[in-house]
Amino acid sequence: MRFKPLSGIDGGKEASRWGHWMTRAATKRSLVTCAAFAAVLSEALPAQAQDVPALGETWKSTCDAQSCSIIGDIVHGEGEPSRRMSIVVTLQPGGKVASVTFRLPPDADRGEFFAVTFADTVKDASGNWTVKLVPGATRVLDVQDCSVDCLVTLPNGIVPAREGSASFDVGQAMTAHNLMPMFYFSHGQRIKAGAALFRFKAAYESARRQLP
Repeated sequence: MRFKPLSGIDGGKEASRWGHWMTRAATKRSLVTCAAFAAVLSEALPAQAQDVPALGETWKSTCDAQSCSIIGDIVHGEGEPSRRMSIVVTLQPGGKVASVTFRLPPDADRGEFFAVTFADTVKDASGNWTVKLVPGATRVLDVQDCSVDCLVTLPNGIVPAREGSASFDVGQAMTAHNLMPMFYFSHGQRIKAGAALFRFKAAYESARRQLP
């Protein structure tokens, strides 16, 4: 998996920070990698919840006797045409997450990373709503298949532990937090996407009620 410096993207200062961290991340896929992304993502988070970079988002669920699939369609990016990515969360009886799959857009760069993190909307000292990154929730995920679109699949919704990095339950985090910022590359540029998870939670509760 390769990592590119980000010179010229989103201003020189942020690009320099990303390039520095990406160089370090390329040498060690560990807790240092996740901490590196968390440090940058915390600075890049929007000041207000409504500024999360997503143009449109829908979630729907389909169920049979033994399972449900919750499908999210995330429209994001700048310019025309807008980019689309999808997220599929499969539930087993009892509402247990069987898998979480991210399908990146067709123009996502092959061989690059996909990063996901979580954030919550909280009130500051002045009573204004702000966005705060969840500590320890940033993960850089492996892209398993790019035969058509690029797929990232997490069995049981869990990112496995690796050297220096604990396992992380993405499925549980999606039900526990408010926002899910995501980052990937397209044509050498970093693309930001985001999901407002209250819509996912509504679909999740609806699907869970239909399962034995």
